[in-house]
Amino acid sequence: MTDHTMNKAYYLVIAFIALSATICMLVDFSFAHFLVAEGGPVEAISALLYFACFLLVLVKGGVPFVVSRPYFAMLPLIFGLCELDFDVRFTGIKIYKVKFYQSEDISLLAKIIAFTVVATIITLLVSMMVKESRAFYGELRQKSSVGTGAFLIFVLIAVSKSIDGLGRKLASVGLEASPAVLRNAPVAEEFLELGIPMIMLLLFWNYFQGSTAGAGGVSA
Repeated sequence: MTDHTMNKAYYLVIAFIALSATICMLVDFSFAHFLVAEGGPVEAISALLYFACFLLVLVKGGVPFVVSRPYFAMLPLIFGLCELDFDVRFTGIKIYKVKFYQSEDISLLAKIIAFTVVATIITLLVSMMVKESRAFYGELRQKSSVGTGAFLIFVLIAVSKSIDGLGRKLASVGLEASPAVLRNAPVAEEFLELGIPMIMLLLFWNYFQGSTAGAGGVSA
């Protein structure tokens, strides 16, 4: 698949999530809330797409690729579990919140396991940035579909995190969010987060197809 065709696919994803979010904001609020609620359809689809990314890396990349670049396999798996609030199901508190480690109701063993998971995520992210940043900038300068896809993922992550808890963030600087903003911000956030694994899946597929065609396999 050419860079031009893949880039069009990325932009179709962006258009889809923008249109879907807009429609949800305009329809009955109870229906929109059902779609984007914790554990609702949008989160479930996001999780499934992350797991699909994980499986794609395992199948297309193979053992040599996963061993040399474990973050490309492990991060989608972890993100998928996070979408399902896997940690909250056992403790009631997200493991990256300070109050998790301050809570007296959570065992020391659970805190150690949670800390290990968080440390692993940070290690994977740092390792990815150190090992892949030069290649990423090269792809971005060439305006390749791989570089474009990675850039769009970063943008979606940044924007979705910026509007997460928007009412609370505005209140912290003395601003009051309108009822419409408080109602629609979670809808926009969830659809932006849905776009991340959608583009990630396209990106991995494009990468492995290109590597296979160009080199008869994926180099580690």
